[in-house]
Amino acid sequence: MTVKTRDKAYLKHSEDSTISSVTHFFRRKGDIKIQSEALYYRGRVCHDMGDAPQSLDFFRQALEIIETKNGYDWFKGKINSQM
Repeated sequence: MTVKTRDKAYLKHSEDSTISSVTHFFRRKGDIKIQSEALYYRGRVCHDMGDAPQSLDFFRQALEIIETKNGYDWFKGKINSQM
């Protein structure tokens, strides 16, 4: 929630340790929506830290996961707009 809140408040992310832990946790547990959302925010953090290639990779992973689910077109659009 901290990473999501900072992102929505347009605060630049300066470290990725929190989202890295979250991403690793939800890759093992959690539903598809939560996994893809964690990857999306990890991509946002990488973007803020100036690592565009890594950011694109996380956005791509999030999109690959969420594309297996119907009804999440709004989230797919959000991911694509960041790419």
